[in-house]
Amino acid sequence: MEFKQFYDTVKRADQNINIVVNFSYLNCLEGFITEKGSNNRIVDIAAFTITAKKLRESSTYMADENAIAGKLKKADPHLQIIPLIAIYEYPSKGEKLPSADWVRKTGLDVLKDDNFDGVMYYSWESSNYMGRTIKDIADDPQYIKAFSDVFKAARTK
Repeated sequence: MEFKQFYDTVKRADQNINIVVNFSYLNCLEGFITEKGSNNRIVDIAAFTITAKKLRESSTYMADENAIAGKLKKADPHLQIIPLIAIYEYPSKGEKLPSADWVRKTGLDVLKDDNFDGVMYYSWESSNYMGRTIKDIADDPQYIKAFSDVFKAARTK
């Protein structure tokens, strides 16, 4: 129960600090929250990762994550859930940098789901397993427009 101890320790020190954890898949958080609701809170903001590969491998991935998010929010209405959309190459797995159209479509699709509280893109700096990232396309007009369209839509969420 290290998550709970960490959360409680931080909150005792300063209630205004928000704890954010990327669980990759929301079902990794489900057992903590749905069993005891907000009394068993271990995060203030739960994140999960969306990759082009996850969306290719499962046509129901987003619907499944949205359904789990709904259960989590029912158990803990103050929990915020933020999808993290991965924008990077993964050469060893044959993953290419997603297109600007994919960036736009995925971001706008996320914003349609009722149980998500926003959207975030990553990664800026590459890790040892990554190729190009957002940093490498930050000045590309097609990507600038895609990000801009999504962030404009996010302001109304």
